[in-house]
Amino acid sequence: MFRWFALLLLLNVLPIFAQEFRVIATSGFTLRHLVLENGEKLRVFVQIPFNRFMPANTENLTKRFQLFYQLREDLTTTTNNLPIKSAKIEWQDAQLKLDENEGFKFHFDIPKGESSPTGVLILDFVDLQQSQKHQVAFRVAFAKTKVREEYAIFKENDDFPLISGFVRKDEKFQIRNLSSGYSNFYVTKVKHTYSEAKLPMNISKPAQTKDLEVEKTFEVKSNEWQQWEEGLYIIKQAANAFYGLGLRVEPTDFPKIRTKEQLIEAVAYITLGNELKEIQSAEDPKKAIDAFWLTLQRGDVGKAKELVRKYYARIRKANYWFGSFKEGWKTDMGMIYVIFGEPDEVIWEKDSQKWIYIGNNNFQAGKSYTKVTFNFLRRPNQFFEDYYLLVRYVEYEEIWNKTIQALRQGIGL
Repeated sequence: MFRWFALLLLLNVLPIFAQEFRVIATSGFTLRHLVLENGEKLRVFVQIPFNRFMPANTENLTKRFQLFYQLREDLTTTTNNLPIKSAKIEWQDAQLKLDENEGFKFHFDIPKGESSPTGVLILDFVDLQQSQKHQVAFRVAFAKTKVREEYAIFKENDDFPLISGFVRKDEKFQIRNLSSGYSNFYVTKVKHTYSEAKLPMNISKPAQTKDLEVEKTFEVKSNEWQQWEEGLYIIKQAANAFYGLGLRVEPTDFPKIRTKEQLIEAVAYITLGNELKEIQSAEDPKKAIDAFWLTLQRGDVGKAKELVRKYYARIRKANYWFGSFKEGWKTDMGMIYVIFGEPDEVIWEKDSQKWIYIGNNNFQAGKSYTKVTFNFLRRPNQFFEDYYLLVRYVEYEEIWNKTIQALRQGIGL
């Protein structure tokens, strides 16, 4: 009885929003989004990965969750800072789809602000089964200033724009907007060798950003099918523009990693001392990486295989969900996901996310901490808008080292 009373109370207060403009929102999951110009409105595309809250099919999701949104302006003139728009999103209108690799995908339209070039969009996922609300907030641009606010990559036979940042070399795609407009684009293929993320306790000053080294340039037109060779590309409407559409063209089996070089590189976060260098410089690196995993499990082949399977499964998922101009596992979010897994709680603000992990001070459970929070700040770059950097602290060192030690023993994956 109390549970349903609490749920009714939650639903009744949804249209009543806090007077504070600073949005602090709690959620149990992450998602990726893309907002595109759609005439007099904006179209919001949302992609949610599979997680512990998501049911296995769209029918169960629509029964379990109701979805509401509220839209605010940054420089609002509305009375008491009330939302300029709030509404319930009907699932049947959002064209909800489920992809076995890409999770749940849907879209909906929102109005543009009238007094501010930017605003914040807040999504409330009301879980009818658990009587709780998951809230997500992110920035939206009302005034178009970048090409990626109007144009996106669309793969063949898919009307949902690319959010993951990559296509495979055997996939055809178009650059297009939501209207029938056409444009010429200048494409630069960039030489890139991006390393993995720095560890959370490494507070050394980042290296100075270098000019992009160009491999080749060419021109394409929107609405024409493209198929490019592997590499990193930036797509611009003007040759001298700074911001563009970033795109990585990957092998046909990506986000899996297959080559021995990739398999070795991906253990960077769980190796200690000179282990990684010794593996890379070994006479037979493939034999050396196999020996590394086997040694961690004290020669137990079965346990070593299980550890390898679980670890590279996280690498694979990080590649898909946290990719940007480099593979997902090399990004800050990807690094934290690979080592700590899915966060227990996510706090969203319009330009940041906090990932919270609840531990139990139990090494045998792989959680030798009571609680740890990782703060990510949104930092758009030349290639991608939805890119986050971790705020690093030396205080992470003890928790990180204990978590790594647990993973090396096969605990916590």
